[in-house]
Amino acid sequence: MLETELSSKNYKEAKLQQRLSLENARKQRETKGLILDSRKTLMMSLRDNTGINWGRSKQIMKHLEMHHRHPNIDDKKIREQIANIIKVIK
Repeated sequence: MLETELSSKNYKEAKLQQRLSLENARKQRETKGLILDSRKTLMMSLRDNTGINWGRSKQIMKHLEMHHRHPNIDDKKIREQIANIIKVIK
C-alpha cells in the first residue's frame, strides 16, 4: 500500500514537472517570437496577464470563435456572456 502511494505521488510530481517545463519552454519561445499560432498566443496572454487558467482561456476562445463565425445571434443571454468575456479580456 505504501509503495502504491509513493509511486502515485512520484507520478503526479513527474507530471507536474513535465507540465512546468513545457510551459517554461513555451514562454521562452514566445519571448523570442517563435510561436506564430495566434490562438495559443492569445490564450497564453489571457493566462499570463489576467490570471485566468488555461481551461477558462480555452472556453473564452471558444465563445469568441463562435461569435466570430455566427455574428447574428439573437439570443440575448449569449450576447451578454460574450460581452462580459470581452470586458474581462480588455
